[in-house]
Amino acid sequence: MNNTEFRDQAQRAVAEETARLLQHAQAQAAAIIESARQEAKQIRQRATHEALELFEAARREEVLVIPAASELTVAPVLPVHSAASLNMAAIPMSSGTGSIAVMASPFPSFTSLVSFQNALTALPGVSHVKMKRFLKGRLWLEVSYDGVVPLTDRVKSLENFEVIVVSDTDDALDLRVAPRDMPDSPTDGDG
Repeated sequence: MNNTEFRDQAQRAVAEETARLLQHAQAQAAAIIESARQEAKQIRQRATHEALELFEAARREEVLVIPAASELTVAPVLPVHSAASLNMAAIPMSSGTGSIAVMASPFPSFTSLVSFQNALTALPGVSHVKMKRFLKGRLWLEVSYDGVVPLTDRVKSLENFEVIVVSDTDDALDLRVAPRDMPDSPTDGDG
């Protein structure tokens, strides 16, 4: 075998080994991604199941549900600039940066509550949504929002919900919410 044949054979062997290693790495990456997806799915299912149990217990007992201190999540607190420091007219908190208390009702079903919370979380500018409590169909949330478009306008544009802003103060929104094209689940057996 001459030098040219040897070099060609070596290059083919390197190319084949490189292709084999790449294929192996891609298979490992796909397995890791699938494993992560399955784990995320299980976590979502467990969280939904636990939330449903809390929701049902609260509905049956008509008790206030507040998570234990050990279950609270910590969200970064974004700076809030006063209108004076910005040298502008007063800007309501719901249109700028910061934490906004959102009270929304009524929620006739757990499905509509979860859908609303997920829809809020998906809005542009919303970095965190935390349920504070739920009582008799009323939901209290803490929403971290940083956006140019007022949060009131964002929530009115939710596709799956008809939203009426009852009040909009510096740091709170009171909303009346009605699901669009979502079948209502009965809230209890007597009715």
